[in-house]
Amino acid sequence: MASVGAFGGGTGGRGLIHVVLDNGCYASTGGQPSVSGSIDLGGVARGCGYKNTCRIDNEDDLKKTLPVLLTKPGPTFVHVLISSIEGKGRSRISDAYSCREIRDRFMKRISAHSF
Repeated sequence: MASVGAFGGGTGGRGLIHVVLDNGCYASTGGQPSVSGSIDLGGVARGCGYKNTCRIDNEDDLKKTLPVLLTKPGPTFVHVLISSIEGKGRSRISDAYSCREIRDRFMKRISAHSF
């Protein structure tokens, strides 16, 4: 969100939907808790000029909210709380896919409205 202030107020970011998948920890460095539980990320996004913000903490709300957000002019910020379950045998998506492949899979899923 370092440069998102450039979107506020103008026409920039109309099609932008910024999705944060928040597991509440820094999994890549050992699972230390992140500060996201004590910061209103939606408030930060609004302060940076996002027109729409929401926080989603369950799958049903995601299924209801995301299609509505896709119809609104952006920029839009979506804070999705996800599980931080780590354990033996759990791999990271980046172990199997490149960043580009992850992006393409995500965009295909979102554009198909099949969530």
